[in-house]
Amino acid sequence: MTKLLNPALFVGLFFMGCAVAAPGSQNLRVPASAKAGAAAAEKSHNVKVGRPPARPNAAVSYNGSLSAADPTYNRTVEGCTSLSGVGTDVSYSAKTFTVDTAGNYDIESEQTGFDGMIFLYTGTFNPSSAVTNCTEGNDDSSGVGFSAIVGAPLVTGTSYTVVTTSFDNSETGTFTNTITGPGSASLPNLTLSKTAPNGVSTGNFSYQFDVANTGTTNETGVKVTDTLPAGLTYVSDTCGGSAVAGVWTWTIGASNQGTTATCTLTVSAGNVANCPAITNNASLVTDSGFTASASTNNLSDAVTDGGFEGGPGAGTWVEASDNFGTPLCDASCSQTPDNGPHSGSFWAWFGGVGDAPETGSLSQTLTIPNTATAITFWVDLTACNANQGAADFVRLTIDGTEVWREDATSPACGETTYHQVSIPLTTQADGNSHTIVFESEQEGFDDGEVTNLFIDDVSIALPPVCGAGQSDLIFANGFEAPTP
Repeated sequence: MTKLLNPALFVGLFFMGCAVAAPGSQNLRVPASAKAGAAAAEKSHNVKVGRPPARPNAAVSYNGSLSAADPTYNRTVEGCTSLSGVGTDVSYSAKTFTVDTAGNYDIESEQTGFDGMIFLYTGTFNPSSAVTNCTEGNDDSSGVGFSAIVGAPLVTGTSYTVVTTSFDNSETGTFTNTITGPGSASLPNLTLSKTAPNGVSTGNFSYQFDVANTGTTNETGVKVTDTLPAGLTYVSDTCGGSAVAGVWTWTIGASNQGTTATCTLTVSAGNVANCPAITNNASLVTDSGFTASASTNNLSDAVTDGGFEGGPGAGTWVEASDNFGTPLCDASCSQTPDNGPHSGSFWAWFGGVGDAPETGSLSQTLTIPNTATAITFWVDLTACNANQGAADFVRLTIDGTEVWREDATSPACGETTYHQVSIPLTTQADGNSHTIVFESEQEGFDDGEVTNLFIDDVSIALPPVCGAGQSDLIFANGFEAPTP
């Protein structure tokens, strides 16, 4: 059975117990009333060029995603003439490339889970000055989910940047971009990852940095910089780096395809007491203008895979659903709504059946240390069947005791973005094993309405453990910023 955003927008054919979209059916978005005027004005200027015909040219593709943790900016309108009044705080992914043959190139973007846009910049892209160097943009060449810049005249020896973003604020999803033309496009991609201790005691401790070239080009001028947080001082490193005024620099230089460079940075916490939380941010740049970033902290989490990024069947959550086998969804879920995950690619989708009862749950047994103070998670009550009222609900239980609930009578029903919920942990924070369960029921009567209740990014954050060892925490690459 297929999950539905709105049965009125979905034509179903039932075959062997599964609902299948009728050929040609679409799930079309309607702008929220508060922004309908501005959105309609921008949409009215779209040039519906359609998909360009297939040509026997070289094609280079790359994948990426937009998440709530990505950097944001005020995008331009499609013609690059002014800043948008709708996309004022949109996530973006910037990709730098060059071509080896001059000529006209097509840049296509297939988006899943969001209403996407692409922009072409000649030279560098500055998110704080989005109009500068912007040469062309496209919203929906042939409907939501596909954008194309057709016949862009590109030359050799010039760096270009493709910016993939969304029409509206707070939209997330995945995309595949393809650059096609008379020559080949070279796409740099370096990943910067870090490991950090999950506790800091007085004295020395280390960060490990890894830079991997996974792109299609050899890079030069590769440099990593790390501004050390207050209270930390540079001691040494294993890669010939140096620190000046609290800024550590690792000059890698050349980075060839398929290679990885590694460095260990040792710092001193001096007489820092009580193992404070320390967040450390690092960045990478190259001669070609490619950038990446990574962030670590010395905190840990009692919840395993609270963002569900392991996907269905990973084993960290016990999953159940009457109609779908699991509440976990990504962009492959049919009729995926515009506001899918809070971050990453997966989220928990409870409900989604218009004409049948649905019960779903996710549970995990874990140890809640006595240092824990709260369990937090993000909720999006994107659609509620008001006819069923409190009968359609989602709730959280700990050891069978309900600690939180929302249902189809909630004032938050119909929201277009996630809100965070924080539930204090009192008697449960005792160092013992406990079971947390997110579960939902939907009556599913055939009344033309559907309930969709989303959960993502579950966390029981723990303070640093003094003197603990190294652990892999947060990493980022050229497509995504780290999740805080």
